[in-house]
Amino acid sequence: MHLFLVFLVFFLLKLSMAQADNIDIFSEQEDLSLFFDADELYVKSASRIKETISEAPAVVNIITARQIRTLGARNLMDVLVTIPGFTEIQDTNEKVVAGRGVFATTTHKFLLLRDGHRLNEPMFEEIMPANAISLTSIKRIEVLRGPGASLYGNAAFLGVINIITLDANAPSQASVVMGNFGEIGADFVINEKFNQDRQLLLFASVRHASGEIVNLPANQDMAANPVAGSQKIASRPFNFDVGMKYKRKTSLIAFSARRAAYNTPRSNNGALLTHADTLVKPIQVFETQHLDVQLLPQWHDIHFTLRHYADRSFLRTPQYVQTARDARPLGKAFDLRIESARAGIEYSAVIAHDGGELILGTQLENFWLLNSSIKTSFANNSTMVAFPNLAQVSEWNGALYAQEKYHITPHLIVNAGIRWDYYQSFGHALNPRLALVYNPFDELYMKAIYGRAFQAPSYFYRTKNKGLGYGSPTGLTPEKLENVQISVENTFLNKTWLRMTMFHNRIKNLITRPVGATSYQNIGGLITQGIETEIKIKVTKSMEIFANHALTIPVSSGTDAKLMALGKLANIPRDAVTAGVTWKSASALSGSVYMNWHSNIASPIVGATAAQSNPSNAIPAAALVNMTLNADDVLDGMQAQLSLHNLLNKRDWRGGTTRIPYPQLGRNILLTLGYRL
Repeated sequence: MHLFLVFLVFFLLKLSMAQADNIDIFSEQEDLSLFFDADELYVKSASRIKETISEAPAVVNIITARQIRTLGARNLMDVLVTIPGFTEIQDTNEKVVAGRGVFATTTHKFLLLRDGHRLNEPMFEEIMPANAISLTSIKRIEVLRGPGASLYGNAAFLGVINIITLDANAPSQASVVMGNFGEIGADFVINEKFNQDRQLLLFASVRHASGEIVNLPANQDMAANPVAGSQKIASRPFNFDVGMKYKRKTSLIAFSARRAAYNTPRSNNGALLTHADTLVKPIQVFETQHLDVQLLPQWHDIHFTLRHYADRSFLRTPQYVQTARDARPLGKAFDLRIESARAGIEYSAVIAHDGGELILGTQLENFWLLNSSIKTSFANNSTMVAFPNLAQVSEWNGALYAQEKYHITPHLIVNAGIRWDYYQSFGHALNPRLALVYNPFDELYMKAIYGRAFQAPSYFYRTKNKGLGYGSPTGLTPEKLENVQISVENTFLNKTWLRMTMFHNRIKNLITRPVGATSYQNIGGLITQGIETEIKIKVTKSMEIFANHALTIPVSSGTDAKLMALGKLANIPRDAVTAGVTWKSASALSGSVYMNWHSNIASPIVGATAAQSNPSNAIPAAALVNMTLNADDVLDGMQAQLSLHNLLNKRDWRGGTTRIPYPQLGRNILLTLGYRL
């Protein structure tokens, strides 16, 4: 019924406008370039072929380098939470992004690519969106909401995020960043164009943030023996992202390395850390390296992509299970280190034919657990004791996939794809996608999309861990998602662009370790649905108003309490709004003011005692205002940016896999000075 009403409103409004103007509605031409940059009008990630965002078999958002700068984004998380359906979540030892009401202890249900190469680390498929990813090396980010497993396989569960790096025409640049809470950083890009078909791109981004220290009363401490104390917020010691890309017309070589470090603010049971907790230094560190070699030959109308890749990851995560005052004398802690790798090949071909394009591809990959070490103080709460390492392992997986995009009529496109994956560890997964794109008028597009996806269980979850005392010796099956999306977009009077998307997610076999359990398990499922609305209004040539609203509600749940609380989605707002204005003057000045608002959020408190617990706890509604001012190309190439996040210094809170919601960062002031080389 809702879908019918949406279609009816759009159709009648369009028809009445055409009749009022006494014009032929099929010949009317409204230019999307009024609302979008040239880099926003097309997408490649949705079908692995270049196509307009309106024709793509997915709900697509494009974020350009100009928008990243205009909004003053500090990291990828800042970019994602301006898109409807994305929510920032607090984990015990990192920041996590949720998609349409679904999250886990790591951000592993989104596929993160850079120029098509997977940046998810090999063991957990973690992407670490709040930590260092070079933003100055980005030309555009393509974000696909909904499953992408029919083309990409594992981890393309809730969406696909593809970072496209700068092309050969972008200038070289360097900048430094200074801010409160001990934040400093530097960025540089060296971009050389040797001739029409050769480019060398070098980039580096380095950040360090001491974090904000917030004093908290004893009722915010989840220890059995609570005390008043303090907590660090957004402490990220020495993060970096460095890389290179050498591109020719028929080949590409890329390498990158990241360090993502996060200072864990509390123990795993929600207790505040004090000076007595000295067994481990609770800073989680991911270090990853990625190598991608592509050959791009062409034979007649067939374009080949022959990709060869290798990735390595090192994780160190020291954590407190209980602090010294609850597990005397020094506390219950562990220090886990894991080194893993993967390598593989992926060959695909795009075959152009009358009426469309056919894509065929195959992939073969191997995963290795190289080394691991585990130390715990569980025996006596005073000495870190080494346990036998996780068994080294080598596992392979392969895939075949195909996709056909076909123009049935000039106004109707069908896009159908399917991918078959086989994993040595659990068997096979078959994931189709079917999309119909209908364009009855030049500016009106309607999409109906059905897709399935899977999340392969990590080797860490499937293996018995003697040191930590848990695992899943009986084996796990993949998480599964079925998704339906209906999307309608239109432009009105060359002034307004509007898109409405309805979604329905059905998730089965969710993997989690319930509180008190000794193994990871497939526990039930979750059904969510919602409506996402986006609008852009062109006020003048240099000023634009933008807004979006996401409504996310549960239909049913059979999972544990991490995702549901008293019939509501836990730690996910029912309503979330992003709204603001961007502007650009003729004198190279630009800026933005925008707000992120969320409704009340159900966020249960699970204390060490019944008196501390509150299953009906809720985070109050809050509106955080951000402002950015930019001065570009002044004084012969100089650039400056002043960004103020949480301008009004509101104290917001976030829960997730934590026992209690954590306070979030206060007013964050950053000054960036740069120069175009």
